Amino acid sequence: MPAAVQHEVCLITGALGSGKTTLLNRLLRCKELSGSMVLINEFGDIGLDHEIVREVKEDVLLLSSGCLCCSLKGDLRDELTEMVESLAAGEIKITGPIIIETTGLADPVPILQLINTDEVLNHHLTIKHVITVIDTLHCHRQVEEFPEIDNQIALADLLVLSKTDLASVADQIRVMAVISRLNPFSDRYEIGSTGEIRELVSAILKCGHEYGLPVELPASHAHRNHVEIGSFAFEFEGKVGREAFFQWVQLLIQSHGERLLRLKGMIAFTDGTNYVHSTGPLFYPPEPIESVANVVKSRLICIGRGLERLGIEQSFRLACFGEPIPRRELDRRIRLNGNSDAIQAPTCMQIHSRLADVFTHGNLAEAGGLHHWNVHNPWSVSARYFDAWAVLEVCENPGLVAQIMEILGPNINLIGSEVITQDTYWLSQSRGMRIADEARYLPVDPDRAVACRIPIYGLDASRSGTIHKLSVDWICPGANRDWACLTLYYADSDVLFDRSTTHPANICCAMERPLANSAAMPIWLVSGRDRSGNNYAIGFNRPRPEWLQTSAI
Repeated sequence: MPAAVQHEVCLITGALGSGKTTLLNRLLRCKELSGSMVLINEFGDIGLDHEIVREVKEDVLLLSSGCLCCSLKGDLRDELTEMVESLAAGEIKITGPIIIETTGLADPVPILQLINTDEVLNHHLTIKHVITVIDTLHCHRQVEEFPEIDNQIALADLLVLSKTDLASVADQIRVMAVISRLNPFSDRYEIGSTGEIRELVSAILKCGHEYGLPVELPASHAHRNHVEIGSFAFEFEGKVGREAFFQWVQLLIQSHGERLLRLKGMIAFTDGTNYVHSTGPLFYPPEPIESVANVVKSRLICIGRGLERLGIEQSFRLACFGEPIPRRELDRRIRLNGNSDAIQAPTCMQIHSRLADVFTHGNLAEAGGLHHWNVHNPWSVSARYFDAWAVLEVCENPGLVAQIMEILGPNINLIGSEVITQDTYWLSQSRGMRIADEARYLPVDPDRAVACRIPIYGLDASRSGTIHKLSVDWICPGANRDWACLTLYYADSDVLFDRSTTHPANICCAMERPLANSAAMPIWLVSGRDRSGNNYAIGFNRPRPEWLQTSAI
């Protein structure tokens, strides 16, 4: 093969929300990197950076810096091969390096292996740098949760520390410990001023430097495939009020907690278009986008675990526009997605299969009977043993809630949840059947509440998954010695959940089930409105959005 022009590649990696795009934008404003080509390879259905201003050709765009930008949406090898062929044929002309910004969930090992071992790519590309952006605030937690970040840090020759102005001394000590363990000899930069940016640019362009790929690469985590993590984007027309949007953000973060990993988008507010983004509960100031001030369609992108697109989009439209997704459009999406559960009542077995992964024989035994209460609350003691978010998804399943609404009406509170097994101590024997008189433990009118019993294992789903009045009820034949069910308690939110310690139910609970403590129980508004002044705050330690006053990468 004849000699080819070798284009230098800089790989920018880092966790979700660490500041990769912000760093990239600042680098591209430096004239030394003018003429570069930027490849953005995001996770899922993610849009391009907000500084893209006009299209040059199909899937190749011109940034305001003059650099070309290409969105990588398909197979990485095919995309890179097509790119180098276009460069070799003179269809695309660049004078700077090729900068690849990877998704925050990407393991760099497969990308480095691909460029170094593929015959075509190796002929045209050479790796110059691996730049990893480290989130000083969250790094110590991210390395525990995402093994890919170990490789991102370990393989970097340039480490960029972001959010150092927001981090405490303890945060910075923990980050230094992570770096010392994984990559103690790499060059480090804190991007807090123009001078430091220029130092990084000089390091990127330093002549004679060649990235030294380790002889033995770390194990790749690509096979993990992030089954639990997904992304989606939805578009909408019309202007959005800032106050309504930020109230919705607050509710979104409080209701989804750690499941929401990343939120970003381009929003047309009534007073101008802004780029918005957050990392978990950390929400950055909106950034004006003057070049697209008259944008017609806005776009919002969510990345997280087990997020339900339909429910989040519905909540957004209700909060910001006061209207749900039109039913005709809803039906169309359900047909296209093949997801009938979004509006139809789920079968008991469908929910059972979901809960069987959450409540196993092992973790039920480990938790012990005293920790089987309030399992839907992500901030309860039970959350140490069970995936409370998964339980809460079941509690808020539209099909299930629709059945509850048929009994209680549109305004519904979730007032409790628990796992009941054959060993639950407050069950009593009567006529050979196990009897649950749960109504006496909950400070609501039993005639304005229901209990929904869902089998986890050992029960007949066709019999036990139906909705019952919250009163004395049969659980399971005494002869069955190996069974468990999840019981969800709902009440009409027009009725007060009485937290008075003198209420008979609270007295009874304090005497017979002190760990349940109904008087301090957190309750959850599932549907409609609260019209009786219920106190929803007690017992919760829910995350709140942290609104930053100044932007920081």
